[in-house]
Parts: sequence; structure tokens; C-alpha cells
Amino acid sequence: MTKWFHRQGFLSKLLFIFLTMILIPVIFLSFLEYYYSKKMLTEKTNDYLKNLASVTLSKIDSTVLDIENVAFYINGNENVQTSLKNENHTAGDRVAYYRNYSGIREILSSYVLLRQEINAISIRSEFGREYTYTKTRYGPPLDIAGYIRGEKQYWVVDKNHIVLMKQLNAFSSQSLLGYIALDVNARSLYDIIADIDLTQSGRIFLVNEEGRILVTESEVSSGELLGEPYRKYFGQEEAFYNNVRVGNTYYSVYNSGAISNGWHMMLAIPRDYYMRDITRLQNAILPIALVTAFVTAMLSIFVARGITRPMRNLSQAMEDFGQGNFDINCQVDSEDEIGRLSHTFNQMVMDMNSLVNTVYEQKVMKQEAQMKSLQMQINPHFLYNTLDTINWMARIQNVDEIGDMVAALSSMMRYSLEKKSFVQLREEVKSLRDYLAIQNYRYEDKMEAEIEIGEELMIFYIPKLLIQPILENAIVHGIEEKLDKGHILITAKREGEDIYIQVEDDGVGMTEESMSHILMEDYSIENRGHTSIGVVNVNRRIQMIYGKDYGLLVQSVLGAGTKVTIHIPAQEVEPQEGRSGKPV
Repeated sequence: MTKWFHRQGFLSKLLFIFLTMILIPVIFLSFLEYYYSKKMLTEKTNDYLKNLASVTLSKIDSTVLDIENVAFYINGNENVQTSLKNENHTAGDRVAYYRNYSGIREILSSYVLLRQEINAISIRSEFGREYTYTKTRYGPPLDIAGYIRGEKQYWVVDKNHIVLMKQLNAFSSQSLLGYIALDVNARSLYDIIADIDLTQSGRIFLVNEEGRILVTESEVSSGELLGEPYRKYFGQEEAFYNNVRVGNTYYSVYNSGAISNGWHMMLAIPRDYYMRDITRLQNAILPIALVTAFVTAMLSIFVARGITRPMRNLSQAMEDFGQGNFDINCQVDSEDEIGRLSHTFNQMVMDMNSLVNTVYEQKVMKQEAQMKSLQMQINPHFLYNTLDTINWMARIQNVDEIGDMVAALSSMMRYSLEKKSFVQLREEVKSLRDYLAIQNYRYEDKMEAEIEIGEELMIFYIPKLLIQPILENAIVHGIEEKLDKGHILITAKREGEDIYIQVEDDGVGMTEESMSHILMEDYSIENRGHTSIGVVNVNRRIQMIYGKDYGLLVQSVLGAGTKVTIHIPAQEVEPQEGRSGKPV
């Protein structure tokens, strides 16, 4: 792909770039819009089904709890408890049996007649006698004996009935007195289901934990097993299933969690129903994308040709110029960047001959300047030898002061002209002593300087000529202006991985304003031709080498003196200077 792209002309490259940068985003955004719209609609449909099921199951669960409470109240009725306990004593006594039968039946009727969700209630005693009250005259009877299992409370669903079964136990001994069966009116459950609107093709199933249908959206189908493919997606946990095929129709199916008695609800809505808006969006996006692609292609061709035409003209002119035609002139038809480039090319061609001559003349002049510069250079060894001669001549003439000054000056010059950027602290201290020796002859009894630096610190490396500008500033701006004798103390200490070198004087000091501005680039203090710019340079040099975390700290009190602290890292190994000037 890369080789093919590089082989193409600029027009083809521009067309490729234009079409790629426009069409790919259009196609991608169209797909993204369709994908997220579909995803959002699916999520909203799932939420809709979940909310419908939640509200409906809440009503059904409330009805179930009411029915279970009826069974609980009947079990706790004293007359029912007494009648069932005395049943064995009334065996063979038809009057007593009728009295018990009538009493229990009267209690059952009060619940059946008041609760529309209950069709009938039947009690079967431990001795096999049944007490039943029903408000339905037709339909299969309630076979309570066939529903009895060894559980305290459970629901039974068959093709004829939805029944709540519960054991009747004596209060005191909890011995079994019999069973009670409540025949639920499936129509009351259907009325709750019927409130859900899932379109004409939607399906609703209320099923028990075994997958037997209690009611559907259109009819009471008690006892039937859930058919395929719904049974495949039936489970005890809440879940959503998309693209479930039923015949030739695809559905989105929701299986709810169980309510208190283990019943579930399964809702199914046709995919075409909730996807109809997405289908319309898809049908609208495709023609829009095609029209956009066509218009984009036409505009890209027009723009690309307009851009490349002057570039082709300029390219041809450059090719002719490269073959030696210095009289070439590129035709300019525009004032854009390409047009200005063409004007520049034409100007370049016109200036080429004179430029060649100018470059040649400058080269000759540069060589002459280099020769003169070499002739004017002074050999440092000649200067050292001359100073050494002056030193010995002074000593021969018994002028030791001059000899000492010349020797100190010679030592300072040797130190300053060395090509090393970093030196050990002991070398810097030796140069400071030479400098102080010269200054002592100048200021005589007006100045006293001491250097108190431990031998253990002498091995650390610092930038060369780091302390001397600070010392000079202390003499010129601190001690020289003082009326009486001044003192200067140079100390050093190590803290952690850093070294702090202090130059402290008891000179005239400075104001707070001067102290706050002394390290600024454009600030300097002048005294008899001397300025404080050396302090600024030292601070800038430290920060250029070690970074902004290091540098100078100036503390001063007017009339009391000044203390300058040099903060640099402790380095026992000589740093290697990189191209940037920083140690590496």
C-alpha cells in the first residue's frame, strides 16, 4: 500500500486523501449512529419489558399473598381447630357431624364469597372427611385428596385448577389435623395480565416453577407446559434474550425472576415492532451516504486539480532549472501559497548568478579574517614565561611584594585558561587564595578574609570560577564602601546530597528592594565602575547546569552585611560535559 501510494502523482494522492478523510468518517458515523440507535432501542425495550413485568408481578404477588393469608386465617380459626380436633369423637353421630360440617362450611363461605380471586375452599380432615364451599356450580370438582403431598404449603397447577395447598396443624401440639385447598380463580390472574399492551403479536406467559402455564395474554391455559422455543429460554433467573425465532418471526424475550411462590412471567415482543424506527433510519442513511459520497468525489476532483495545476507548472520549471536552464521563468496564475512559491522561485533564479559570486567573495574574506586572527593571538606560554621573569626580577631587586602579586596573577591565569569546566573544590580554593593575595595588597588593612572549608569537602567537583565572582562582589559592594575594616568568611557544608558554599561579609549590606532584585537578569548594582552582574551570571550558570532547583540565595541586612549561599549537588566524580553544557 505504501509503495503504491508513493508511486502515484500528487493529484492521485490528493484525491485519495480527500476521499479517505471524508468518506470513511461518513461511513463510520453512519454505522455508529445505526449501531448505537439500535443498541439504545434494544435497551429501552428490555427496560420496558422489565418494568411491565415488575409492575404486573407485583400485583400478582400481592394477590398470591392475600390468598395465602386466607389459608393462614382459616388455619387459625378456633372453630375450625375445635371441629377438626373433635371430629373423631363425633364419629357415627350424624347430628354432631352436620353441626361441624355446617360450622366449617359457614366459615369457608365467608372467605369464598368475599374474595373474587377464590372459586372454592375445601378442607380434608385427617380422618378423610371433606368440607367444601364453592361458588361455581359447573366444572370439574376440586380433588383435594389427589393434591396432598408431605409439604406444609405449596401450589398445584393442573389443566383444571390452580390450587394453594396448606397443612392444618393444631395450635398446641402442632399435630396434623388435615389439609386445606384454595381453588384460585384463574380469571382474576388473567385480568391482571390483560392490562399489559404488547401489540397484537406480543406474548405473555404466567408460569410456575415447573414451566406450567397459568394464564396467557389471550386465554386461561392452566396446566399446559410452556411450549418451544419459549421453554428453552425459561429459567429461575432473570434474563433477556434477543432474536428468538418463533416460526418466521423474531422476538425479544424477557424471563422475570420468581415471586414469593415461585411463579415467573415471560414476555415476548416482535423485533420488527420495536425495530421499525431503526429500519426507517437505515433506509434514510443509505441514500444520504451515497449522495454524500458522489458529491464529495466531484468536489475532491475539482479542488485537487485546482491545487495541483500550478504545482505541476512549478515542478516542470524546477526540473528545467536543474538541467542548467538559469533563464527559466515559471508562469504564475494565483496569489496563494503556490503562487508565492512560484514568485520566490523566479526570484531565486534571477539571483542565482550573483549569489554564486557573493558566496565566493565571502569565502575569500573569511579566510583572510582567519589569518589575521591567528596573527593577533598571543601564545599563553609566552605570557606565563614573561610573568615568571617579572617575578624573579622583582625578587632579585628585593621587591617581594611585586613578586608575590605576579606569582599569584600567573597562577590565576593558568587556572582560568585551563580547558576544564569542572574542578575539585581544593583547586577553586587555591585560586581564591591567589585572588585574595592580590586584593590584600590593594586594600591592605581594610579587609580580612578567611576560608574555612573542611578537607573532607575538598574532593567534590564544582563548576570552575564559581566562587570568585561572589567573593569579588562582597569586596567591591560590601567591604570597599565600609569606613572601618571589613571581614569576609568563606565556608562550606554538606547536607544530604547537596553542598552549600557561603560567602559572608560584614559590609554595608543592601536594602530589601535591592536584595529582592539582585538575581534578576536586567538588574545590577554599580559601584565605581563595578557592577553586580557577576552574581546574576553565576546564578544563571548554576541553573543552566543543574536545573532550577539549585542556584544562589542572597540574604542581607542594610548596615550589617550580606551572606550569599551557593547551592549545588555534591559530586565526587568529575562530570562529563555534554553538548548542552550540562553534566552527563
